[in-house]
Amino acid sequence: MRLVSEAILHFEDKLYLFANNMNMLYSIEIETGCIELIGGIPNRNFYDKRLVAAIIEWKRCIYLIPLVSGNIWIYSIDNKNWEEIEINSYENNWANSYFRNAVIFNDILYLFGGYYPAIVKVELTTKNVQYDFDVFAKRKKEEKDLFFRGTPVQVDDNVYLASAIDNSILKYSLTKSTYEWISVGKDGDKFSGIEWDGNNFW
Repeated sequence: MRLVSEAILHFEDKLYLFANNMNMLYSIEIETGCIELIGGIPNRNFYDKRLVAAIIEWKRCIYLIPLVSGNIWIYSIDNKNWEEIEINSYENNWANSYFRNAVIFNDILYLFGGYYPAIVKVELTTKNVQYDFDVFAKRKKEEKDLFFRGTPVQVDDNVYLASAIDNSILKYSLTKSTYEWISVGKDGDKFSGIEWDGNNFW
């Protein structure tokens, strides 16, 4: 069995990965290289592909951010049990693809749309889900274009994401839920990601 992974989480002495070629969460012990097959998401086929876009940890639980499914899956490291949070489907969501990345700030999980035209906020203590569609209301894209590709940059309480549809950067306040679109470079430019070196964005 060959495990091919894109999503990875470093937590304590292990790396947690989710295979993009099948429904499998597994870990690698950093010091020994020992691999543990944790298991698949319940009620999903073993050969389901590209289920997960990113992995985040909060209070010793692993949150699997969905790429091609409308659920956030939660795995408890200590109890070994699974939970899920349902995300509303969106009728114009091309290829049923949802998110590319997420961050946690003040016990709120923020998911940023790949094809999904909203920032989704999940209060982790209550599992309450809110949707901010206003951020994308004026962003025009072709059916197969996605809003963002790369991982966001977080500086204090602001998140920056580089647009994959035009020459703009989204600056989103995690405390105020306010946003600003900033034009960068020439008209017609598109970006695959953004980085921060402590002084400048790249």
